[in-house]
Amino acid sequence: MASLGLWIVGVALLLDHLSHVTSRRTALLLTAILSYQPQMLQAVTTAAADAYIVFIVLAVVLLLTSLDAKSCFVLGFITWIGVQSRYQAFAAGVAVTLLLFLWLLRGRLPGSALAFYAGGSACAILLASPFYLFNLKWQRNPIWPVMIPAINGLDRYADRVAHAYHSSFTGSLTWQGVFDGLRGLLSEPAVFPIPMLALALPVLAFFRKEPAVRVTGFLTSAILVLWGLAQPAFFPRISMMLAPLVVVGFAPLLGVLRRLAGIAMLLLLGVFLVVVGVYSLDNVLYVISSDEQRWHRFTWFYDVYQWAIRSTPVDSRFLVVVESGQSYYLERPYRRADPRLSGVVDWPALNEPAELARYLRAEGYNYVIYQDHEWGAFPGGEEMQQAIQAAMQGGLLQTRAAFRLRLNTPGIRRQSRPARVWVLEVNRDKLSRAAASSGRFPTYPAISTAERHRRTSTPARRAPGKTGILPSRIAGSAPETTLAAPRRRHSS
Repeated sequence: MASLGLWIVGVALLLDHLSHVTSRRTALLLTAILSYQPQMLQAVTTAAADAYIVFIVLAVVLLLTSLDAKSCFVLGFITWIGVQSRYQAFAAGVAVTLLLFLWLLRGRLPGSALAFYAGGSACAILLASPFYLFNLKWQRNPIWPVMIPAINGLDRYADRVAHAYHSSFTGSLTWQGVFDGLRGLLSEPAVFPIPMLALALPVLAFFRKEPAVRVTGFLTSAILVLWGLAQPAFFPRISMMLAPLVVVGFAPLLGVLRRLAGIAMLLLLGVFLVVVGVYSLDNVLYVISSDEQRWHRFTWFYDVYQWAIRSTPVDSRFLVVVESGQSYYLERPYRRADPRLSGVVDWPALNEPAELARYLRAEGYNYVIYQDHEWGAFPGGEEMQQAIQAAMQGGLLQTRAAFRLRLNTPGIRRQSRPARVWVLEVNRDKLSRAAASSGRFPTYPAISTAERHRRTSTPARRAPGKTGILPSRIAGSAPETTLAAPRRRHSS
């Protein structure tokens, strides 16, 4: 609700500004297009910080269009307060600072403006500092997970996981890496047409004299350069922070082609409304029907979590190894342990059956939810697969339920793919003996794609009265067993 509230305020401010630089009709169309752009609408209606940085950029550009010395304090505060939640705000802050220095050199602002701007910036950075101080204290790096190899090194498993995940969005700073990033940015339909217009705006600013075009063109070019240096992959969703600059920059130019521009904007708005209507169809159907089962078909692993809630004691502790971050539907104490997003479990260190047993016993885990997935591409993924396989074959982890699922992605493209998940119970009888034993995990040959598909597509029997699907025989697992009735509480 905070994102939506900020955006309502931002839309009102934007509409008021545009009404003074172009016709009322054009102002309404531009505001409507920006509001109903699919990625923008998703940003302002979800619990994320995307709308926050968009609102900051909008407030900054509106302040810059009518700036005086005293308002530089507010400008400094708004410009830098965003760094408490988004590293991308550093690019906006540096761009605005460069612009002010340029104006000072040209005599457009008095020297006192810099003092006011510095005071506002200092207040914002002070308020944002706890985030960086906590990172410095606990991660030894104030901007963690950025620059992990240079500041932290890659000795800690958590640092390796965070660096691998961060690098997957960053890309490589080479000509080919930048080219591939720009190509992906310009071809991403969800953010159309913001990246194209953002690249065109600096070119137009070079030939135009309107102050708003010059200011937005300079800021856009500076942010694009800083963004490319920090993230050559140009993660498309980040481009939405440029949307306010694009709208404010192009608004003065649309009066020249008022009729043609009006038709084009109406068509674009119509396309956006159709896309948003299709995207929101499931939400509308849920409001009408209140059908939770239909609604949760897009919630990954929801059936697994519901089975766990129904079939395990309320004090059960879970170790969860799945792809999705929506594990909050599991209403049990749990820790995420997948090697893609979580560095909680140091899988490379658990290289013996006794080590895994000691860890499970020390943390008091009763169950492991494990997805059959190609984890080997992530740090510690192969070691985790070997540990789980060995524990299943040795009887330390026993299959309670297995599920064949469809992982559905909502939206326009509606992608779907199969997945297989096991709920494994820690065998308390073998836990103590395993913790006291020694010996390394046996290694297993990699499973080919064809073999993995064969196992996933093999029909499985459903236990009477149960929702879980039992595996007929899983490589590396215990023999098939029926689903035991849940106990009320685990003994200590």
